[in-house]
Amino acid sequence: TRFSSIHSPEQVIQVLIKIFNSMDLLCAKHGIEKIKTIGDAYMATCGIFPKSDDISYNTNKMLSFALDVLENIPKEMSFHLGLEIRVGIHCGPVISGVISNYSKPHFDVWGDTVNVASRMESTGIAGQIHVSDRIYQLSKDNFEFSERCDIIHVKGKGR
Repeated sequence: TRFSSIHSPEQVIQVLIKIFNSMDLLCAKHGIEKIKTIGDAYMATCGIFPKSDDISYNTNKMLSFALDVLENIPKEMSFHLGLEIRVGIHCGPVISGVISNYSKPHFDVWGDTVNVASRMESTGIAGQIHVSDRIYQLSKDNFEFSERCDIIHVKGKGR
């Protein structure tokens, strides 16, 4: 957001295209479903297409994708442009579907799970993956976590 305030719209779009194209390729590599971009945010999910109720598998898949994003999004963007990526992950049920059959139909996901993932991203540290306690509990045996975060207040959820 700060980047967009000091660069032309054309420069911002070119950088976002480069970042989002890289993320699209990583989605394909990991079997992750891109839902949409919202400004400079990228929203993705797994377990919807194809449907999978294996929450542990989906969690590990999403964490592998997130690690790959941090590793592979061009480092020069963060170094030269002052851009840093924050990742937030949560898991659980969502409602999904297509909005509007008449004007610009768009597949989307909604629900508490989406809101918590968004809060994990917005309260996270740049260059890090911020996960909910549920994600941590599901994946602590398969992934190495750098530190346990302080308990935070998540809007609409509490501690």
